[in-house]
Amino acid sequence: MANVLYDGANGDCAGDCHEFKGPAYRYLMRLYSRTNRASYFTLLKSSADAIWNLARETNATIFSVDWRGPSQTSV
Repeated sequence: MANVLYDGANGDCAGDCHEFKGPAYRYLMRLYSRTNRASYFTLLKSSADAIWNLARETNATIFSVDWRGPSQTSV
């Protein structure tokens, strides 16, 4: 898998580290919309694919801290 936004592993995140990927993703989207750099698009696409396919607990709609997975069963 290509690079994915990362700010901590599932077990290593204590506190609010999981809250930083959302704003980072949003501002990276803004940067991409102004520059159209393929590398930004690749990171955005691989991050979205990873959180949906690798880091989502489908029965409880929980997303893990680490978007590369695995999914978590509780938060």
